Amino acid sequence: MTHSGLFPSRSNANIRPRDAGFSGLRDAWPPLIGVISVLMCLPFTRVMLSLSDEGVLANGAERLLHGQRLYADFFEFLPPGGFVLTAAWFSVAGISVLSMRLLAILLIAGTACLTFLTCRRASGHAPLSAALTLGWILMSQGNGTQLSHHWFTTCFAMVTYWAVGNGGTRSRRWPFLAGLAAGAGAMVTPTRGALAMLAGLSGVVHQRGHWRRVGFYVSGGSIAPCGLLLYLAWTGTSRAAFDAVIVFTATRYAGFQYVPFGSWADAQNIPLIAVFPAAFGLSLLIAAMRRFGGQSRRDIAFACAGFIGCFPRPDIFHIAFAVPLALPLLAGCVTRLSGPLRGSTRLAAAAITLLIMAPSLITYGGIVMESRGGITIQTALGEVTWFGPPEAAEMLRRIADLPANDRLLFYPLMALAPFLTGREDVSALDTYAPGYTLAAQYRDTCLAAVHRADYVVIDRRWTDPAALKNVFPAMRDPRPPATIAFEQALDRGFVLTAAEGMLELRRRQPDIDVTICSGIAE
Repeated sequence: MTHSGLFPSRSNANIRPRDAGFSGLRDAWPPLIGVISVLMCLPFTRVMLSLSDEGVLANGAERLLHGQRLYADFFEFLPPGGFVLTAAWFSVAGISVLSMRLLAILLIAGTACLTFLTCRRASGHAPLSAALTLGWILMSQGNGTQLSHHWFTTCFAMVTYWAVGNGGTRSRRWPFLAGLAAGAGAMVTPTRGALAMLAGLSGVVHQRGHWRRVGFYVSGGSIAPCGLLLYLAWTGTSRAAFDAVIVFTATRYAGFQYVPFGSWADAQNIPLIAVFPAAFGLSLLIAAMRRFGGQSRRDIAFACAGFIGCFPRPDIFHIAFAVPLALPLLAGCVTRLSGPLRGSTRLAAAAITLLIMAPSLITYGGIVMESRGGITIQTALGEVTWFGPPEAAEMLRRIADLPANDRLLFYPLMALAPFLTGREDVSALDTYAPGYTLAAQYRDTCLAAVHRADYVVIDRRWTDPAALKNVFPAMRDPRPPATIAFEQALDRGFVLTAAEGMLELRRRQPDIDVTICSGIAE
């Protein structure tokens, strides 16, 4: 006997769903989930909230297409995978705000389809899987509709998750595909990508004939890392990449990133905080009831990869990126525990679920309505609707009025500004933060400004210790000597010509020389 309600009966929990292999793509559910996900993201295609994180991949990819070498001509602490993939997309779709956001939306929609498929396989129930998947989209989009290395990693992790459970014991293509996606994810975000790779390996190991499948999985998983290592060797940046991705991240990045779990949650996304605790808590209950099987162990492994991958910065935004890895475990737990629910009890459970979702739906609807407003800005790469500080919109317009060949330095958290303005950033860095940026990097940036910059754009909000401690509460010293000396050098070498709120536009002094950089030290 089958049930079509949101909460399926226990009798459905062990029914093998129809999505093994490609058969799961032949029904209407996956494309429907994909279409709805795209429609829920589309209102935010041109909405911009800040000039910081989204520019990391976009700006880095544009630099690659202009012939610069990652880790040599410009600095990043992420592996090369996300930059290479974004550059490949830009080479086909063009470099613009629209193509940047379309890439993000495709990754989000693809992740949603794969999340639905894995949830349905874990639960055997399509409506429940659709509700969980679309609930995640509802709670994550708006602020989250932007290009990020996290979307690449989550999408690759879900490909791994889905492919690990497909095929028979003699199958080659599915473990190979799972490994291929896992290796690619690790080359975009090393922490969550590597954890997803281990989760996938654990899933393969627990299957019959596993050594044969492990070989295919490892073979697939080696392709992206080996290919990118060859790319780094070809560009002569292998040592610089090791220093940036491994050494720098371990010694400079992780230490000041920690925030309390679920920081900055609001009415739209606060239920996401409960996903990991609920999934793990229900898993313990089911384990006590001895209802777990091999598939459940795989679900636990991927949920653990998602949870651990939220750190060292487990704010609500990083939780939203990782939640798809826990939803199949949650879906499977619900099916195993919902057998006793009958009649009015099942309806009450569905009503409670809808009540939990109501604030998110209302908030999402309000964000969609607000997205029709905002400040319209014509940038070098297309029209955007600006919802950040109004003075930033005015500064972007001022930059657009500068002579076309003028070169700028953007400081400190303005990674998206060079991309939007179409201006060359004279620095090798796109992000500066006390305790994160090395004194040598400050000196190199100062020298680059002396030799090449016509203007400097400074956002004083992110030089304020109180603002920095609010966003980075684990930051030990928001005003170290190197930061102070660098900012003083910029003030001496570039004269203020315009101010918009906390944003300053400074023009190069005619008598500027390298002596202004001499005092920058740890």
